[in-house]
Amino acid sequence: MRDDMTRKCRGLPMVAKALGGLLRSKVEDEWQETLDYDTLRMSESRVLEVLELSFHDLPSHLKRCYSYCSIFPYDHVFTGKDVILLWMAEGFLPENGGNKQMEDIGHDYFHDLVSRSFFEPSIKGSEYFKMHSLQSDLAREVAGKLCLAIKDCSVNKDWPKASCRARHISFTELDEPDRCDGMFSLKVSHFRTFAHFDKHIFSGSSNRVLDLIGMFQCMRVLLLPHMGFTIFPESIGDLKLLRFLDLSYNNIEELPDSLSNLVNLQTSLLKGCDKLQKLLENMRCLINLRHVDIDGTSVHEMPLGIGNLTNLQTLNNFIIGANAPIIRDLKNLNHLRGKLTITGLENVLSSNDAREARLHQKSGLHELEMVWDWGNF
Repeated sequence: MRDDMTRKCRGLPMVAKALGGLLRSKVEDEWQETLDYDTLRMSESRVLEVLELSFHDLPSHLKRCYSYCSIFPYDHVFTGKDVILLWMAEGFLPENGGNKQMEDIGHDYFHDLVSRSFFEPSIKGSEYFKMHSLQSDLAREVAGKLCLAIKDCSVNKDWPKASCRARHISFTELDEPDRCDGMFSLKVSHFRTFAHFDKHIFSGSSNRVLDLIGMFQCMRVLLLPHMGFTIFPESIGDLKLLRFLDLSYNNIEELPDSLSNLVNLQTSLLKGCDKLQKLLENMRCLINLRHVDIDGTSVHEMPLGIGNLTNLQTLNNFIIGANAPIIRDLKNLNHLRGKLTITGLENVLSSNDAREARLHQKSGLHELEMVWDWGNF
């Protein structure tokens, strides 16, 4: 039977990978059903049918997670964590998983899809993945009208009608505003995802996007990196359901105070915002915050009360300022994972404060970097 299955692949690697992923969870006695599938005249044009067969074999929770990835542009490279946090924000991961955190469940989902060849390793590195173009096509097909990935909103004049049914929408090219009037006239109140994946945008278009912010009443995921923003509107505070906010690589100097109203926010990405010097004063109000990335910012100290954010798992840099030596605020952050850098240790005034940080209780940390500014001694 193995030889028969090999012949079915007709020398096409993608078919072999798809069938391998499909059969890995079946005993050999169950292979006959798949073997009976009509692949005798297999050609490139029919590979998508085999991939669809493997999709239909997925459990329902993985179907939903996979089809959501149709918002990614072709050849988009991502990490497992990137995708897991998006799934989490959309409510695809169970919040009550017994002893497992949502992120751990998402890790299982992601690597199940990898093992079935729905995601494949990228040449960028061992932690990076992508979707084969045929897998992207399949994701778009099974997602139907719920997900809409638009490359150039000035080309296809019919997409504004299609967007009326969409809940998740992404753009890779935002051209001059007068060529994108369709996008800026959308009724966006029903969108749950609004994602921008390009690194280049016309400034006029970015300003028009800001005008839409207050209308995103049902928004869970807002990805707006590389938009050239210098300010961000206070209307962001009206997005009560928002769970994922990516403002990476913008020119924002200050965060709007209304961000502290987003009590459901789980992920806040500010990576590469090199002009940003401080975080929210009322950051302690974001009680559901789990992941914060401030790499590449100019933030010089943690805000008071950050120790209240006991759900935090990612906080890549804990900065102890001269005016607020609050290393003891690490005391209750026992869910921290991965790498933690503690900067500004020269500002710690008391050994008791240092002991109160209780770093030994943070079993999820696998790397700890401690930084002193020796020039202050």
